[in-house]
Amino acid sequence: MVKIIVKVEKLSRFLDYITCKGQTAEGQTDYVVKEMVLSATNNQLSGMGMDDATMLFASAITDVQVIETGKFFIADVKTLYNHLGIFRGDDEVAFSQEGGWIKILRNSPKKLSRMSSIDLSDSRTINGAQTIDGMYRLDMKKKMVASNVRNLPVMVVANAEDIVTIVKDSSAVNEKVYPFTIIKNENGEWTLKIEVGNPRSSIVKSEIPTTEIHTDVELNNSYSFGFDNVFGVLKGKVHLFTAPGDPMFIYQLEGDIKSRYMLSPYG
Repeated sequence: MVKIIVKVEKLSRFLDYITCKGQTAEGQTDYVVKEMVLSATNNQLSGMGMDDATMLFASAITDVQVIETGKFFIADVKTLYNHLGIFRGDDEVAFSQEGGWIKILRNSPKKLSRMSSIDLSDSRTINGAQTIDGMYRLDMKKKMVASNVRNLPVMVVANAEDIVTIVKDSSAVNEKVYPFTIIKNENGEWTLKIEVGNPRSSIVKSEIPTTEIHTDVELNNSYSFGFDNVFGVLKGKVHLFTAPGDPMFIYQLEGDIKSRYMLSPYG
């Protein structure tokens, strides 16, 4: 059995950081990460999942009251959202899993909702998410993401709201590929530029305000599906880590819910 006490609004918001609702690889609006594993331990709830089609990895962690430690396996996030939706956001509930059932219990006035759960231990997407989760880690100085195979020493700190403007620009050019460039400007300063579109038809280029850029090399990576999903849920300061030709890890380190994402390079 695993059991936590949490407000419905906070649990729903926690799930939002992982499900990354938006446009899927099939062009539909849906939850991109549809199944996930949640772990309750040390008065914290952590969760992770990935989209097999786009290799978008998402994880989040927040403080909760843990009654019984263990894991939740969420095989159908849409059904879970539907069950949470019958409660008020400020309701404090016991959220538990035992014997193939996930239960949501409000004590006063009494209300119980339950849904079936299946063991996802052998799920390809869950195993893939756990592999990515252990592959790269933020270093103690929060200046680089590294693994025993590869370092991602390029770091950018910016506001998610500034980056999401280029996502909105994509509707003007009907494209979802985002070349992500770090080059020196006329003053010899590193600048971040993100564009969207097709150079042979129409394109939008934007210089993104940044508070920090740490790099020794120019960067010209492209990202596609998943880029708009991630920046659609983030707010405030974000840390971006990558290297030429490598995935991008995106960290939100502030707020009551911390989150982390991996976007695979395009092309």
